[in-house]
Amino acid sequence: TKAKEEHLAALKRKLHACRDKNRRYALCDSLVEQYLLFNSDSAEKYIGKAMVAAQELGNLAYINKIRMLDAYILATSGHYSEAKQMMESVGKEALSGKDVVFYYETWRWIYNTWEAFMKDDARAEEYAAQGAAYLDTLCSIVPETTAEGLYFNAEKQWRKGNLMEAEKLYLRCISMLSQTDRRYASACCALAMVYEMQKRDDAKKGLATLCIG
Repeated sequence: TKAKEEHLAALKRKLHACRDKNRRYALCDSLVEQYLLFNSDSAEKYIGKAMVAAQELGNLAYINKIRMLDAYILATSGHYSEAKQMMESVGKEALSGKDVVFYYETWRWIYNTWEAFMKDDARAEEYAAQGAAYLDTLCSIVPETTAEGLYFNAEKQWRKGNLMEAEKLYLRCISMLSQTDRRYASACCALAMVYEMQKRDDAKKGLATLCIG
């Protein structure tokens, strides 16, 4: 946490001293990414600043990226309908590269968190199906030779109940990532849950040792 806060403080100092619009957008975008699952209130603050910079530049790619990040944060904080509306304002046809992956991943995140909130409600099954459909899309567009592709395919196997196959894929994903990568944390968390479902306490302890380093 201390290291994270020091990094955030350094980014804020750079932003305060920056006058170049493109650079200001890049710094705001970095701050949003850093705050995304760390502090939603702060993430929203820099979402606003990043959007101002993106609109001043008239850059549609930037605007779409910020809308997606905003939707992700809204879903994380329980504002599912608002997140869905925000994603509907994203110009999908203008997306390219990593933004395409993030587009489908954000939709999946919205429906997965919505499903978890609904629990036993009849709509939970509908949201689960929506999330699964977006996961299928991610598996089809992201090569399994990449860490992201391995992660998405592991998630798919986990949902199918194929825990041993999911374990193999998560482990391969983890081996390709730095411990500072958010995907590394997500994969380790998911793998721990796989071990818990299998009642493999020793494996969980070993994973904890790996994560701590």
